[in-house]
Order: sequence, then C-alpha cells, then structure tokens
Amino acid sequence: MPEQLSYEDLVDRFAESPRPSRILVADSSAAQSRGVLLNTPDGGLFVPPDSIEDDNGAQSPLVWLISAPAAVGKSVLALRLSHALRQQGRQVLYVPLGGRSIGENFFTGLVSSIFPSATKSEVMNSVVSGSTIMATTSCR
Repeated sequence: MPEQLSYEDLVDRFAESPRPSRILVADSSAAQSRGVLLNTPDGGLFVPPDSIEDDNGAQSPLVWLISAPAAVGKSVLALRLSHALRQQGRQVLYVPLGGRSIGENFFTGLVSSIFPSATKSEVMNSVVSGSTIMATTSCR
C-alpha cells in the first residue's frame, strides 16, 4: 500500500538524502543561456496538494510528480519544491521543458555544459544519488 505524504514531508525527505562530498560548481551564464534556473523564485501563490502518493518509500532519492494536464499547478509545485530545497542548501536545477526539442543526449549535454569543471561521471553520480536535484516541467 503506497504511503501518503504531505508536501512538507516530501521536502523534508530530501533533507535525509546524501549531500555531495564535493559541490559541483555550476556555470551560471551557461545555465542562463540554456534556460535553466539555479535560483528559483518561490512560485507565488501556492496551495499544496492534500497528499502525495509514495510507492517507493524512502528507498530512493528519485521522485516523480505526475499530475493531470492543464492548469492544475504542476509548474508552481515544481518551482515551489525547487525553492524550498534551495532554502535547505540543496543544489537544484530547474529545467522548464516547454517548447524544447529533446533528443537522445539532451540531459547529458545540458548538465555537462552547466558543470564544466566536473566529469560526466561526477555529474551523473550526483544526480542519481540525489545530491544534485533536477526539477523539470513541460507545458505540452
């Protein structure tokens, strides 16, 4: 039976995930040119969902938030979550996907351009372990 989490529980769960031994240094101008936000706004007016279903428990640092189409608050939730995690000192990349052409190496190219001093392996390990958090949204 899936666990039901509040929005606050979801944010707190990230506090328990591993911190990187070495913070990846982001190139802010590369992030800006790729449309990636390193410092997200709080998202404005926000009514958190009543509960978020969690099939995975605390087993994984990976989280997928899937919601209904149209204006139900997916982007605001992603912005708000990104902002809350940045307030906790987490490294977060907010990647709006609307209008982008996403090919086979989209994320690999994106993260390698944003973290030019890190190896591909360091970046991917940081993302997979939950040390670097990527939040994405799509408008279509």
